[in-house]
Amino acid sequence: MQATQSSSILVVEDSLVQRTMLRRTLVDAGHEVVEAGDGVQGLAALEEARFDLIISDVEMPEMDGCELCQAVRRDPRLAPIPVMLVTALTSPADLARGIMAGADTYITKPYRTDALLTRVDALLGTEHQPVSAGATCTVSFAGESYDVPADPQYTLNFLLATYENVVEQNRELDQLNQQKNQFLGMAAHDMRNPLFVIEQFSALLTGGMLGDVVAEQAKLIDRIRANSEFMLRLVDELLDITKIESGTLQLDMQPSDMVEFVERNLGLNRVVADAKDITLAFDPPSEFAPIEMDAGKMEQVLNNLLSNAIKYSHPGTRVDVLVALSDGHVRLSVKDQGQGIPEDEQAELFTPFQQTSVRATEGEKSTGLGLAISKRIVSGHRGRIWVESVVGTGSTFHVELPAS
Repeated sequence: MQATQSSSILVVEDSLVQRTMLRRTLVDAGHEVVEAGDGVQGLAALEEARFDLIISDVEMPEMDGCELCQAVRRDPRLAPIPVMLVTALTSPADLARGIMAGADTYITKPYRTDALLTRVDALLGTEHQPVSAGATCTVSFAGESYDVPADPQYTLNFLLATYENVVEQNRELDQLNQQKNQFLGMAAHDMRNPLFVIEQFSALLTGGMLGDVVAEQAKLIDRIRANSEFMLRLVDELLDITKIESGTLQLDMQPSDMVEFVERNLGLNRVVADAKDITLAFDPPSEFAPIEMDAGKMEQVLNNLLSNAIKYSHPGTRVDVLVALSDGHVRLSVKDQGQGIPEDEQAELFTPFQQTSVRATEGEKSTGLGLAISKRIVSGHRGRIWVESVVGTGSTFHVELPAS
């Protein structure tokens, strides 16, 4: 971006690397630049020459950016020069300090070159408009109070610059998140095939299809198979979570019989439950109209809830599945008599890779992704999922979906 006319800009930055990069950006845009390593050097440069704009870092030795700005505002000869603060500090207290120092705007590190130059062009050719000396008002944010200039236009301009920074940072975070999802998706996809081969070959060895194996060998092969199955499940769930977060997971909404849906999934989980002497119970309602849902995706949700209930329950207990209508919604509940979840850990249950202090009763492994995936699938159905749990009594996970 080339400046319409050359302007003289003072850059005050203690980092040689960042100062050099900023100088190059401004010179390439057609500006004249003078450098200073801190606020003291900056004031000395202001005594020697006239500048159209001051761009200053905040955190510096000797004299920081806010102190430099205050010194500029106290000098009638320098006070009209607009000041831009460049900072990595983003708390409300830091923002209020910049406002009170008399800065005209600020931009956060790291910044994009075009965003910086746009802000520079907006300030060049303007003069700082002073506010009434000592006139302040108190604003509150997140339970804290901050003093800012009473001039509403000045404060509004600074807050708009803050909002612009937040929008820009969110845009960059969205891009980074998309890149992260692409990387995870590619990595998980590439890992799946070799893991599947390991799991299948270990199954062949365990079944004796390639010859007899001794007891010690069988134990090792079983361990290989169990770990490869766990890794396959983790990879599949990583693929699911990346698809969901990137917005590429599509739902195939079809009329579905909720009773048949529950009974089918109970059958899939009954073998595991029987092995732990855990009873799976379901008392189906007599009449229940079909509801619109993606049965395949909701099967992931119900299987995850049933699997967790079995995993964290002791032998000899019971898991109940309940289906009911509630205020225009279908409520599906999985209730166990397990260990329960501490109240202070419940809020993070549906966050990826979060695991509670509760341990599976027979050492079963968890990826920490199942509930996070379930929440996103349920949200895609315009529904909600939550838990009610008491330590020592058990947990009930509820899923509500629109009935129509």
